Amino acid sequence: MNSEPVGIGTSTVEVPNISTHAISILVGDRELFLPYDDFPWFRDAPISKIVNVEEPTRENFYWPDLDIDFGLKTIEHPERFPLKESIVLLGLLSPALLTSCKYLTLLLPLGITKQSRGIPLAPDA
Repeated sequence: MNSEPVGIGTSTVEVPNISTHAISILVGDRELFLPYDDFPWFRDAPISKIVNVEEPTRENFYWPDLDIDFGLKTIEHPERFPLKESIVLLGLLSPALLTSCKYLTLLLPLGITKQSRGIPLAPDA
């Protein structure tokens, strides 16, 4: 007969350090570093939102106040998971809001150009 564990695990995660270059999280006896260059969401976030971190499932970390989550592999090897920008479908946000977003990629449907919608975007590469 196999016994399944009852209830939710008690793994704890905490943020012991916030510096001008990175944050670190402590998971068990491991300290993981999240540099702002790889995890820019934390750079300007309030401390109270950064320290509110959960581990809803093993090796997955969630910041509910920032609505962001990362797996352990992403934190350990950010070069394997390049920074993903927010994706917004055309017409869902106002042009004023679009131009204020720091990390934004706008997907243009076929046949719609930047000029036809009047939305200022970065020049084509």
